[in-house]
Amino acid sequence: MRIAIVDTSQAECANLRHICTRWRANQSTQPSVETSSTAEAFLNAWHARQFDLVILDTELGGDRLGIKRAKTIREHSDDSAIVLTSLTPQRALEGYEISAAGYLLKLVSRTRLIDTLDRVAPTCLFAASSEPIRLSAQGLELLLEPHGIALVQSRNHYVDLLFSSGHEIRVRKSFSSLREALADLGPFFQSARGTLVNFTHVRAIDGNSFILFNGRSAPISRANLCEARLRYESFILAQAQFPQDSR
Repeated sequence: MRIAIVDTSQAECANLRHICTRWRANQSTQPSVETSSTAEAFLNAWHARQFDLVILDTELGGDRLGIKRAKTIREHSDDSAIVLTSLTPQRALEGYEISAAGYLLKLVSRTRLIDTLDRVAPTCLFAASSEPIRLSAQGLELLLEPHGIALVQSRNHYVDLLFSSGHEIRVRKSFSSLREALADLGPFFQSARGTLVNFTHVRAIDGNSFILFNGRSAPISRANLCEARLRYESFILAQAQFPQDSR
């Protein structure tokens, strides 16, 4: 598990790194922890390493630069979990727009951050270590990472798979068999006939469609609309906690 801490305050970087290091000592795996004090340094490191968890200051030097960089990550369909930090609670609602995994007020307390790390780590570790599924396509055997699959749609005797990267493939496979294969491998939901969506890659619900981070949409049938809203809201609440006090 790779953790990035991004904050212009050296004191806060040191505080967060100290807490993460203490937390790391009790883990079966040994996460790496890196710090960046500028948006540019972080983006360079992120492109090179693809962090599993980013603890990001919402301002990052002013003008909501941290929020903007978080949106940049999401626009590139990155699977990193993002925890926002701020001096005020006013930016919390913006965290929902990027599916933030948490929102912590500065100075971030040890208890709050460790609680957040304990909650987020299993998802990050699952994404990093989940077993690939094997599919046949055009005579080739493919190994696919389930967490990277954003959308599955049935096309006659084929199934189209859209990935978080924007890449898309078509396989000769029944939709039902693929749905069963993915059932226990992530937060997948059948929103309509022949349509399976991964909540991890959903940005919002717009009318009767899920909107993915890459701009694609997935239909929601009228019969499934109520359940889709409830299930998606439950997923968001489970992933993101926005405490009023970080102490």
